[in-house]
Amino acid sequence: MKNKETEILRWYYSRGHGTLDLVSPSYTCLIKERGGPIHIYAKGSQTPDLIFYPDAGFSEKPGEFTLETGDKELAGKGEQIEFIYSCEDGVRLAITFFIDRIEVKADRNGDEISPDTFYIGRGSKLYTNKVFSPSQPDFHIPVGHYLRPETAVDLCPGLMTPAPWCFSAQQDNSEWMGFALEPYENELNFAGFGSAPGVGRDFCWRVIYNGCMPACKSLSIPVLVMRFAMKDEFEVFERHTEHLLECGKVEKPQKIYDWHSGVSVCGWHWQRGTAPDRELYDTNLAMLDNNDIEYDIVIIDDFWGDSKKHGIWKACERWQDLREFVDSQHAKGRYVLLWVCTEGHGLPENEMTSNQLQKIDSKEWAERLREDAHRMLSSDPGCYNADGIKFDFTALYPTKPECSHYGVGYILERYRMVAEAMRAVKPDAMLLNQSVNPYFIKYQSAIRLNDFTALPCHGLEEMQIRGRIARAVGMGLPIDSDHVTCSTQSYEGAIDFFEEMETVGEVSLYLKESDLQTPGLLEAVQKLTKKHALKNRK
Repeated sequence: MKNKETEILRWYYSRGHGTLDLVSPSYTCLIKERGGPIHIYAKGSQTPDLIFYPDAGFSEKPGEFTLETGDKELAGKGEQIEFIYSCEDGVRLAITFFIDRIEVKADRNGDEISPDTFYIGRGSKLYTNKVFSPSQPDFHIPVGHYLRPETAVDLCPGLMTPAPWCFSAQQDNSEWMGFALEPYENELNFAGFGSAPGVGRDFCWRVIYNGCMPACKSLSIPVLVMRFAMKDEFEVFERHTEHLLECGKVEKPQKIYDWHSGVSVCGWHWQRGTAPDRELYDTNLAMLDNNDIEYDIVIIDDFWGDSKKHGIWKACERWQDLREFVDSQHAKGRYVLLWVCTEGHGLPENEMTSNQLQKIDSKEWAERLREDAHRMLSSDPGCYNADGIKFDFTALYPTKPECSHYGVGYILERYRMVAEAMRAVKPDAMLLNQSVNPYFIKYQSAIRLNDFTALPCHGLEEMQIRGRIARAVGMGLPIDSDHVTCSTQSYEGAIDFFEEMETVGEVSLYLKESDLQTPGLLEAVQKLTKKHALKNRK
């Protein structure tokens, strides 16, 4: 049983010296001189893990800051205490010390400015030799998650769209501290979050806007949350998600359907360099059947419509028998997902942004979306009767303010509109998205870990890391393990991915007939699918 007296904050601020001594169960803070920075010691540390300067603004260069305590002498204990700092350029910084965390909240009021990057903690020093980042915005190669502190963390939308807005750094005592951005809904107008390291130990945090929102005089910057004394680099994602749920900033999925965790087969590797049609899918599904590979979900990938018009979600001539194909899979007890993406090619100009994405404010596009969802998922005559979608290219957003939502807010609103349109037709529609962020979970029904295009021998380790992050933030959603090779490579050196895929997530197969010649692969896949196919589960 915990001693309640140890689960509180204790503090003493000296009016005469301008010093602070504050102790929580997981950290200690000292201000050693009037106007000085905050020295933060994680529990058990004898030297500071972080020296935080309470300064913020749109320039990376440190400025002046002043503590607004007045003449008060502060001594006491409780669950929280707040200190307010005035910074340059109309920035006000509120630092609130809680029992389990420190929150840094900035607000800016001043001359009109087009936000680019906002820096928090300018001039701070971070004492670590290792930083862990959930993702980098790279579409082509797997990420090196472990970074030197002098390498900037950049959590803009990329392979994860978006990644969770948090990262961790190892303390000297081998435990971990974590840094998370936890916005309210009206603050979802930025493009990303990360770090801005300087020379030596110099370090600060940045909220990235990249000009995606309009010029403004007032701006509420999302709160930066610091946590200390965590057991490993992944705990930050768990604590981040738990706290967002507690304070009502995010919601759990309404319902999780069993079939969404079934064994899936995606046709992407079959159709590279060719125009996909029913014959291609029938031939390759028969190949899997003939090799005793069991599966529950078939994904028709890019694209069953006109490949030059990704914005038009309608079957092209090659797939005029799409409904017949879907019904044939249903007759075998399987489900079918249709690939769609965020590109607006083929849409009228009034339904597209200047960088050819869907214009979410367009009433015409909203109506088109509802019609598309009905045609794709309904069992009515003339419709395809599919069971859900694989939603791709979701990292894209307007690079200038053209809609009423900006940056990640645009991405979230697009997810919402698509999810609601699909679920209005089929409440159990599977929405396979590559967002690994607790703010986006309610608008998807499975988390896709996305592409891996490096050497297959590195695939299992990388996908296990992505899967662990997805479990921490996913609130129980199924995790699509995706694949560990591009279609031009064999799975040689990657048999371990199939042997241990259940440690990553649900079973996901991208298999060509030639792949089955890889020694040991067929046996591993047969064993895996026999265990995890829906009909064989106990």
